Amino acid sequence: MRKIYTNGNIYTFDSTKPTVQAVVIESGRFIDMGSTENMLLHWNNAHTEVISLDGKTVTPGLVDSHLHLSMIADKFINLDLTGITSKREMLGKIQAKAATLSQGEWLLGFGWDENLFSDGSIPTIQELDYVAPGNPLLIARICSHANVVNSKALEVSHYHPNISIPEGGKIVLDEVTKKPTGLVLESAKEIFLQHIPKKSFSELKNAMRLAIQFSIKQGLTSVHSNDPLFLGGLHQTYRIYDELLNEENLGLRSNLLINHEFLPDLRDECMLDMVTIH
Repeated sequence: MRKIYTNGNIYTFDSTKPTVQAVVIESGRFIDMGSTENMLLHWNNAHTEVISLDGKTVTPGLVDSHLHLSMIADKFINLDLTGITSKREMLGKIQAKAATLSQGEWLLGFGWDENLFSDGSIPTIQELDYVAPGNPLLIARICSHANVVNSKALEVSHYHPNISIPEGGKIVLDEVTKKPTGLVLESAKEIFLQHIPKKSFSELKNAMRLAIQFSIKQGLTSVHSNDPLFLGGLHQTYRIYDELLNEENLGLRSNLLINHEFLPDLRDECMLDMVTIH
């Protein structure tokens, strides 16, 4: 069926006609654009659906040239602390999340930024222990260069004062007690990551479905996404995208960015002819 979208502020990216009021779509393609009056005059008939945009702004579909859809998916699995404005709120959200988990289950999250807090700085390990006493936690700062952990996480990860810290990382210690403050910097998070159970294929696929649907709602129609490191390797990443985009027809065009370490996997999967190397 033909559709005419009218009464809009529609950006065309055509220098000869940068904005129009109306567009005509048929069989999934734009066939005309112009004023509401002219489009209705030329194209409206008994087999046409007319949809008023009521003055809303419309742009062509957006293309994101580099993102990690899997990191958006992570927000649908783990605790999202993006944009919170107080330490109290952060601790409250951690406590509420812990209440939904089984004893000993990892509490993972992302997004806190102490620069937004109106009531202090980064939570102490004592505060984190209080709100999540039975769950090891690892929660990344908005930049991903710092994390907070609690005592349960230290215990599960077999932390001891002489533990080997990965190069470039640091477990911040209290100046007086010389015990961990709960703040973990850079690659030191690897000490904890190796003890966190991997998400199942079903969990990752469900979260990626939500991430794709969320992205489409934000106006994205095409992405270049780098995900093998987050989705369990090349094969599983390709399978998730293939099932969601080609079998479920979610509608997002995708180019998969592949890390160099997965090139041997591309060869083994006979997929090198699908690759453009930059």
